[in-house]
Amino acid sequence: MLDELVKVANTLDKRGLVKLADRLDKVITKLAEEMGGSTEKIGDTFVVKRTDGKVVLVSQEVLDHIGTHQEVGVGSIFSGNISSQQIFDFVSTVDIKPEGPPFYPASFPGGGYELVKPYEYAMSLPDAKRQDGPPHKQEFSKEADEWIDFPVAKVATSKSIEDFSKDDATVLIFKYDPGKSKDETVKLVEENLMDVHDDGDLFALATAFPGGMTIEGQSVPRVTEWGGTDNPTWAVILPNQSAPDKQEGAEELEEDIPNFDI
Repeated sequence: MLDELVKVANTLDKRGLVKLADRLDKVITKLAEEMGGSTEKIGDTFVVKRTDGKVVLVSQEVLDHIGTHQEVGVGSIFSGNISSQQIFDFVSTVDIKPEGPPFYPASFPGGGYELVKPYEYAMSLPDAKRQDGPPHKQEFSKEADEWIDFPVAKVATSKSIEDFSKDDATVLIFKYDPGKSKDETVKLVEENLMDVHDDGDLFALATAFPGGMTIEGQSVPRVTEWGGTDNPTWAVILPNQSAPDKQEGAEELEEDIPNFDI
């Protein structure tokens, strides 16, 4: 229910019905508090206040980006059973280590599909064949202040997508850094959360994806370190390709994947 209300509020906001969106945001906040959490929406950012005093910023932009992890061809994808409320619940309760790695293992009902593999492993799959092209993987660039596309190697295989099924996921939660944050976020913190920031208790959700940070015994590097399409060391898997000479686009596989509910 909360997820649907969030969607309606965002739609109202995009249509310029700001007053109605604000009123609905207050209802969402009240419902979240009654459900045992404390979530306030300020602008396009959800402020998740935890019982241990820590606060996690969850921007709508990050939620939208997580939603791209349902399209075959961009990397590991969710099966469609994860919701924004599950994300909020996770960041509200996970044991955040301020000085530790920002990678937190999670388990969401239904999980997803681990479609990122070391290149040599990918090329050893049944009927493996390179099939590069869009959609590309993305990484956020502070300099450009947006998500940037990075072409990576893609390997089509006749192996079923169900063979790549995973129940676990990884959620990235970083300590808030004004030097790496958008101007709107910096302003939000300065006006509302400087005391939390000064205490070292302010964090931000970066992203979430199916699978872990170690795949087939190897640590997964940043996308910029995958070797691109010329000298690939990592690849995105395109499953369900029945024949090695099939040249269909990755979009034709999307019908096999339920919609991501966020």
